[in-house]
Amino acid sequence: MISMEFIDRIEEMELLNTLWSEDKALVVIYGKRRVGKTRLIQEFTSSMDTFFFTFSDTSVGVQLREFRSRAAEYLRDTMITKLKGDWYDTLRFFFRNLKDSTTVVLDEFTYAIKADRKILSDLQRLWDGEPGDRKIKLIICGSMLGMVKEEILAHTSPLYGRRTRDIHLGDLRYQDALDFFSEPEYGITAYMMVGGMPEYLLVASKHKNLRDFVTNELLDRKGYFYREPYYLLSQNLKDMKTYFAILNAIAYGNTKPSKIANFVDVPGRSIYPYLENLQRLEFIRREIPVGGNPKRGIYTLSEPMLYSWFNIVYRKRHETEIGAASFVPEDMNRILGTAFESLSIEYMVEMNKKYTMGLNRIGRWWHKGEEIDIVCLKTKSKEVWLFEIKYKKLNLNTCKRILNKLEKKSELTPWFADKWNIRYGIIARDIKDKASLNNDGYLCYDMGDIISLTRR
Repeated sequence: MISMEFIDRIEEMELLNTLWSEDKALVVIYGKRRVGKTRLIQEFTSSMDTFFFTFSDTSVGVQLREFRSRAAEYLRDTMITKLKGDWYDTLRFFFRNLKDSTTVVLDEFTYAIKADRKILSDLQRLWDGEPGDRKIKLIICGSMLGMVKEEILAHTSPLYGRRTRDIHLGDLRYQDALDFFSEPEYGITAYMMVGGMPEYLLVASKHKNLRDFVTNELLDRKGYFYREPYYLLSQNLKDMKTYFAILNAIAYGNTKPSKIANFVDVPGRSIYPYLENLQRLEFIRREIPVGGNPKRGIYTLSEPMLYSWFNIVYRKRHETEIGAASFVPEDMNRILGTAFESLSIEYMVEMNKKYTMGLNRIGRWWHKGEEIDIVCLKTKSKEVWLFEIKYKKLNLNTCKRILNKLEKKSELTPWFADKWNIRYGIIARDIKDKASLNNDGYLCYDMGDIISLTRR
């Protein structure tokens, strides 16, 4: 694990502090691998009396032996190592010998379930009785999202109704991601390339610019990201070949189920279980057009790193294998152009939060081959903002041409037909004479605005 400064997670820390003021708490913390779950727990419990155990991906016998050894050290009592029973006997002894107000952390708990599902019912029985009046706090942490949702959070789980709160830890927002970098322009570019995974950002921050980062970490067989998708998929999925092909299809622009099925070469209807599973594991998401038909949804990658990887590493895998792959700026511009649309949506969401602008829906719109990059709705006042997104440097004349086309395109939208108040705007990499456009009533933002927005 790469060492790093603890950044953000302010809301999660505040929530945990509130929960710990209660007499008894069972909290489930889950999220993608490397998103920072363990680090969050370590920071939160650093000043507490804490028993911290991480399950390994091994047999139940080995797990029991490792747990008893660690518990003997913590309790200063070797009696637990002499137990011959199962998890119920081990955990009963452990809970009965804990001091008041102890915090217990069971990290990578999904490995325990994988080895022996009975641990769920054992833990439930003990949690209902053993802590008694003692203010024991329990944190269960897991990275195998499918198992967390099905075995821990589902209403059929033995632990259902016992948990005080579950916390889904997501990627860092772009404002916090910038704290990893001394140069904001490169920081925001790296964020667009790999997303808000803390460890990914730390790897990117070791380099001075995009060329060095891509060359050393993606286009080099020894690079950090060279085999990363294979590792991520192998941890969560069995049919790697089909799932890998689906992610590849989406990364190459096949966003409709029928096109994905054709790319993967499977019957149309058989693609849906795969898509649902990838959604559940947060590799992809389903988008529907703002104000449009929910049945017209498309699928996009949730993980920017995967989009970059398929469009850089996988496309150039043969050249990379023989050490002949090279950095091509045009490839980066194409990838960053798509990523900039997602960043712009995130920027509008954060703007709405910070300045309480009253927007109640932010997303994309498409219909019969026409698209609008960002649509922001104020439903109560029947106001809509429409944006064109360009990862380019734009002058005043170019902006006016883009805005004129956008106004024409708006005539195809339902808000034009319903006579909503429509405002038009551009979000670009750089806009010359931006103030002039804003004075004319347009909403214009560029990379400088995006970088300068903070929650602090």
